[in-house]
Amino acid sequence: MPNPTDSLGVLLQTQGEAVSQIQNDGTSAAHLGRDADDPARLDFELPRPAVGVDRRLHRDARGTRVTSSYLSRWLFYVISCAFFAVVLYALLVEWPQSAAAAGTGEIFGTLRALTVVLWLGYPIIWAVGVEGFALVQSVGLTSWAYSALDVLAKYVFSFLLLRWVAANESVVSNSGVGSFADD
Repeated sequence: MPNPTDSLGVLLQTQGEAVSQIQNDGTSAAHLGRDADDPARLDFELPRPAVGVDRRLHRDARGTRVTSSYLSRWLFYVISCAFFAVVLYALLVEWPQSAAAAGTGEIFGTLRALTVVLWLGYPIIWAVGVEGFALVQSVGLTSWAYSALDVLAKYVFSFLLLRWVAANESVVSNSGVGSFADD
């Protein structure tokens, strides 16, 4: 049975939080630890496939920006969207039960909805922008759209999460999130 804190941990990881320690020992999970020397480090178990899919999504998306071939850009776009579909499946199907079991279902649902809606904006903007179909000819407009999505996806997500954690310290401490790692 998966660790009940997997859902919140993976959602934090997919939002770009820094991975402070990844154990690459062939086990089924990457580990974010926390120790006395660095109290800002969190303790989460992350399913290795989701972490790898997220990294591949970003790597393949970079390929859509650096190639000059129209066909190659769309090939990388389709590959990136396929990996994005895996992340969406995990967010929408696999992790909600773990969040509910941990008592974090309410905030997970809010952050999941925010993540899914905003992250869907990135491939849409790419497709209609200069890089894709060029329906929007302004590079500045697409850049502003990406910036707006970044601000909403990162800062609003962080604000909502931190506000919830501050109001629900007992849930967080009882679920093991934020406890010192047993290193």
